[in-house]
Amino acid sequence: MLFSTEGWKPSREPQAFLGVAEEYLADATQALPDAHRCAELSRQSLYYALHAGEKIELERARATVPRNDRRPHCFLGCDIHAYFQMDVALFLSRFTTVLTPLAGTADPRI
Repeated sequence: MLFSTEGWKPSREPQAFLGVAEEYLADATQALPDAHRCAELSRQSLYYALHAGEKIELERARATVPRNDRRPHCFLGCDIHAYFQMDVALFLSRFTTVLTPLAGTADPRI
């Protein structure tokens, strides 16, 4: 099973989503002669597989992140579009207000 070597496994919910996704994929394979039906079943398979993947990532993070040591000098970053169009002081004030607590630092110079 996925991640079993790490001593962790997903809960029943994402496993169920994966099972449904695999069933839709098998049905899509059987429906290959009917392109429209095959596409619809494939889309359903992808829908449930994506939900499973997101749930697995969140559950795994909840299980592994608390075990890691806190890194006080690790800062969050983001891709900022249109930064050049904003008032710099206003942007930095709001940006650091939101991200500073998340980064685990009280340094307003970030």
